[in-house]
Amino acid sequence: MITIKAFLAPIIKLFMSKAGRILAGSAMAAVVAVQQSMGDADGAAKREAALKAILKDLKTQGIELGMSTINLAIEAALQSVKKD
Repeated sequence: MITIKAFLAPIIKLFMSKAGRILAGSAMAAVVAVQQSMGDADGAAKREAALKAILKDLKTQGIELGMSTINLAIEAALQSVKKD
């Protein structure tokens, strides 16, 4: 059985990289902006808006990441916002 540390290590390593830190900041900014501007919209619409904002930001900065990584960042940002 894999340990939690071993399971999360690749994710942590990614988010500690320059691209990961930029993605994390972009995801947090997008999720907060979407929550404020689309209050009553459904979750799918909010996710799509956040995704578009993040993709635009990453493209502007010349960063290419996989969709699974971006979706993970959106979910992490959403959980962080919900916790506050």
